[in-house]
Parts: sequence; C-alpha cells; structure tokens
Amino acid sequence: MNKFRLSQLAPLTGIAAVALLIGSLTTIGMNNYLPSVDSVFTFLNDNASQMGIWIYAGLLSAFLMVWFAGSVSSAIDTGKDNVGQLVRITFGGGLATGIVMAAIFAMTSAATDRAGSVGGISAEGAITLYDLRSSLVGAALPFTLALFTGAAGGAIIRSSRFPAWFGWLGVLAAIASLSPVGYLGQVVPMIWIAIASIWLFMRGLAGGAARV
Repeated sequence: MNKFRLSQLAPLTGIAAVALLIGSLTTIGMNNYLPSVDSVFTFLNDNASQMGIWIYAGLLSAFLMVWFAGSVSSAIDTGKDNVGQLVRITFGGGLATGIVMAAIFAMTSAATDRAGSVGGISAEGAITLYDLRSSLVGAALPFTLALFTGAAGGAIIRSSRFPAWFGWLGVLAAIASLSPVGYLGQVVPMIWIAIASIWLFMRGLAGGAARV
C-alpha cells in the first residue's frame, strides 16, 4: 500500500491556498468598488452571522500560502549564488502574501464581530473597515503576489528545476499583477501558483517519493 509522507503533500498547499482564498473572497462578498456607506452598513448587519466559516477558510488559506512558499523555495533552490537571492525573495514574497491574506480576513472578522455584537457597528466604522480591507485586496495583495511569482520565475529561469518557459510565465504573471488592473490581474499569479503546486506534487510522485 502506498503511503504519502507530509513532504509529498506539502506542494498541494499552493492550490489549496488559492482555492480557499478565491472561494472565501467570492462567498463573503464585500467586493464592490467604493460602495455607499449605507449599503456597507446594511450588508454587514444583515450578513455578519453567516461569514464565520468563510473567514476561517480565508485565514487557513494564508497559513497554506506561507507553507507553499517554503515548498516552492526549496524546490527551486540550486544552492548557487545566482539563484539564492531570488529564492530568498521568493520566500519573502510568499510570506508577505500570506500576511496580507491574513490581514484581509482578520479585518473582515473585526467588521463582522462588531456588527454582530451588542450595540452593533457604526456606519463610519463599517465603511472604514471596508475600505481598508478593499485596499489590501486590490493594492497590497497584487503587489505581494507579483513579488512572489516574479522572484520564483526569475529563479526558475536561472536554474534547471523547471523549464525556462514556466519561469517566464511567472514573470509575466507578476507583470499582470502589477498592471493598472491589478485587482483583476492578480488572478494570473494565482493560476500560476496553482499550476506550480500541481506540478511540484506530480514531480514528487515521478521522483519516487511514494513508497510501498
């Protein structure tokens, strides 16, 4: 019987993180651009009690993203000086991405907890937390994703752990995330992370990581 070690499954944290992040952001909502104060206030008061499980899923996605950053950094590290710096930046970018993701859902939790508490949340508090959360999703997250995938792509180009064209795709994903439409462009590095996650997992199987 084949038994999987934790190290074999670790690369799948990338696709799990992306799936949970997209699922949580989509299900929670709160994605309209500069909505009215009244609409945000009403939304939080009407939906606060329903968001708990998705906030938890979002926080879990942050944990998994940092874990994947460690996995992909190890996979592309050749021990050579011309790659080592990019490997360190790759992990730093993945760590920063996880921190931003955690902040997004921590801020969502603060808004919903306050809305569901005795006394509720004020309209000013609701819109302030909403706008700060939106800035993290639309500005900070695209930047950290670009840092993560761009550095990983550069390291891949300089090494032989993946085909060079996949490294260039990582660089292009970073450019898409840094574009003026970064709010939408960040989907591109997420797709790259998901593909890299599956690829690393399959390489582990092909390399005989599974044992009888």
